[in-house]
Amino acid sequence: MRWLLSWGTTVALGLCSCGDDGGPASGTTSEGGSAGSDPAEGSSGPGDTGPADGTTDDGSDTADPTTSPPSECGNGILEGIEECDDGNLVDGDGCGPDCTLNLDTNLWQDTHGGDAMVRDSGQGIAVDSAGNVIVGGYEVDEIGNPNMWVAKYDPDGNRLWEAELDPSMGFDDRVYGVAIGPGDGIRLVGDVDAAPGSSDIWVLALDPDGSEQWSASFDGPDGGDDGGRGIACDADGNVLVTGYVRTANNDNDIFVAKLGPGGATQWSDIIAGPDVLDDRGQGIVTDPEGNAYVAGFVTQGGFDRNVWLRKLDPDGAELWTQQWDSPTSADDAGFGVARAPDGSIAVTGMTPVIADNQDVWLGRWDEDGSLLWFKQFGGQAYVNDQGLAVAADSASNFIVVGFRGMSATDSDIWMRKYDVGGNVLWSQAVVGMGMDRDQATAVATTAEDDIVVTGEIRNTMSNDGDIWLGKFGPG
Repeated sequence: MRWLLSWGTTVALGLCSCGDDGGPASGTTSEGGSAGSDPAEGSSGPGDTGPADGTTDDGSDTADPTTSPPSECGNGILEGIEECDDGNLVDGDGCGPDCTLNLDTNLWQDTHGGDAMVRDSGQGIAVDSAGNVIVGGYEVDEIGNPNMWVAKYDPDGNRLWEAELDPSMGFDDRVYGVAIGPGDGIRLVGDVDAAPGSSDIWVLALDPDGSEQWSASFDGPDGGDDGGRGIACDADGNVLVTGYVRTANNDNDIFVAKLGPGGATQWSDIIAGPDVLDDRGQGIVTDPEGNAYVAGFVTQGGFDRNVWLRKLDPDGAELWTQQWDSPTSADDAGFGVARAPDGSIAVTGMTPVIADNQDVWLGRWDEDGSLLWFKQFGGQAYVNDQGLAVAADSASNFIVVGFRGMSATDSDIWMRKYDVGGNVLWSQAVVGMGMDRDQATAVATTAEDDIVVTGEIRNTMSNDGDIWLGKFGPG
């Protein structure tokens, strides 16, 4: 079905401040792009599942990851950034030919492509109480306009329904986050074009069958491009959203809002970083007490972005804020956040190693804001790798998804599971047939600790990216 939705409540924002059960966050995404593959054996669905590349995992918050020397995989000696080295380059024996711990727990995969055969992308994912999977993103129509796309799958991967939404009536509209509300209702966040060069944050509530309940939008004070990126529901059915609003020329500030179960705004806040630069909220999650944890990045001094995490009470008051800056004081960013049953909070994103070489970054904090540990992953291709989303399972393990760079133009969908102490349990990758830019952008877990992931995959060497989603066993 194709819906041409009318806009709901529009809220103009000034420069003033104003559930879940502790499970994982879902529906976070990144402004960063992919970097880039040898197809692995064991094709399953639209992509091949195979090993991930090498890693630098460091439990210290002071170590410099740039000093790790190249390692020789296959010599039987654990060295450098290797996770394992069994003395051979044989795939499928638990230690991959790139010396990473690898696994293939694929249960099913699916893809969806828009009419224009250009870049379509899954950006948010969530699981309802029956184990159904809801995915949101965008597809490009036959005249080149991105439209919101949402679909519901049963636990076995059968598509129950899908909808294309065009609230701006022919302009650029995208979903970036998905959450589950009361009665398995669906909550979406993204942005819609209000006019050329101007977009608004947009929130939509759907019934479980996809029928609209309500919608709301938020327009920043500058009238420029505003974007919704993360969404969560608390135990009372309230909706928490984050993103960014344009407050001045070249100045984006973090935006957070709380809406009641019926869509009425309870409070909203604009949070400025240290300088008049680019600051963005990228993900949000709640705890059983109704507190919210917002993750993203703030920018200072030109190109120095920092990972940013803030805890808010149910009324939006700040409880604590933490930042993380790499030793290079360069381009660090948080893109996804999750809360584990033990109360700890994880943020994933990226950290620089050298120019044109970024690593996946994962940090874990306790509920009082103390950093417990952080980890990095850097592929052996020494190009960009990024963590774009994170989720928690029932044992408080964290699953990070994003991409591993294989070359300057080729990246693979990448997943890694860490235990409570930060040890790697396994890595998996999905390789598109096009050997081009593939990436995972959102992740969630089921009641059985299965893992559902969405993103985009390319089956040809072109800009024809398709929405991709897959379900994987816990391993």
